[in-house]
Amino acid sequence: MLSYLICYVCDSSDVERQTNPEKLYLVLRNEGEDARRGNEWRDIDEIMRALAIRPNEKVCDLGFGDGRLLFEAEKKGALCIGFEISPFSFMRTYLKKIIQKSRIILYYKNFYHEDISRFDVIFCFLVGGVMPRVQKKLEREAKKGAKVVSYAFHIGTWK
Repeated sequence: MLSYLICYVCDSSDVERQTNPEKLYLVLRNEGEDARRGNEWRDIDEIMRALAIRPNEKVCDLGFGDGRLLFEAEKKGALCIGFEISPFSFMRTYLKKIIQKSRIILYYKNFYHEDISRFDVIFCFLVGGVMPRVQKKLEREAKKGAKVVSYAFHIGTWK
């Protein structure tokens, strides 16, 4: 069984934690589209604290968008790799990487065709409709003990 940390946004104004041997949940706010309304930086700070990323951990962002999680994880000493299929998001983040002289690695690729088994932390801020397929990929490929973070949407049947 995959051991994971999942950060998702759901109906709660308080940060709650529920633990058992298999899972740790960090619950932030409103599920779905409400997550896209402007509190992302505060949420990223909370996610980074919860993940407690250590130097040299391998962090992957499946669909990195503006890359903010990768840039924050890099500040903690993580080795960061992101995948993106939107040309606009890829180019914008690639330019930011160059300007900031960042060492994150960005791929203009579909993550479904990539092996994610080497990552310690896997982050995704995708849309709800793809999450069942993401769940299958994670269950098939993520290494034992990997921390999986989904911002805004449940990962398939993981509750």
